[in-house]
Amino acid sequence: MIATFRVYLKRRAGRGVGDFFVVQFYRTKEQMRNAARIRVRADGLSAGSFAHTLGFCLWYTKLRRRKDRLVRQRECGTVYLCSVAGGAGVVAHEMTHAAYAWLCGRKGWRPRWKDKALDEDIAWTVGWLVTQYWREYWKRFAK
Repeated sequence: MIATFRVYLKRRAGRGVGDFFVVQFYRTKEQMRNAARIRVRADGLSAGSFAHTLGFCLWYTKLRRRKDRLVRQRECGTVYLCSVAGGAGVVAHEMTHAAYAWLCGRKGWRPRWKDKALDEDIAWTVGWLVTQYWREYWKRFAK
């Protein structure tokens, strides 16, 4: 792993506050896929195939025991990325999944779409839009 850091879902006075996702940044796709596979299996979920995965967003509720009750922690998930495929489109795609999970899980948002296929379509679209933007930006202004 190259780096681990937090990305916050809210901002106050230019700083991140409140709920956050942990980002784990790996050197290779294989390292990232192995880390995601291990985490998914440890959580008792079906790992499926990570053969074509360029990034991965896993959301969850982290609890801690405080005296006689469980208290929800601010950490809401982990985003797995790698330097080989860590372009703006992939990052935007995974962050769209993170935002969707946070809005549905923590904010009680009830989207008009409920199926996972549509969630994936939206994330792909956002990733593609961001990729196109940066390609055109650098073509025109990187001189």
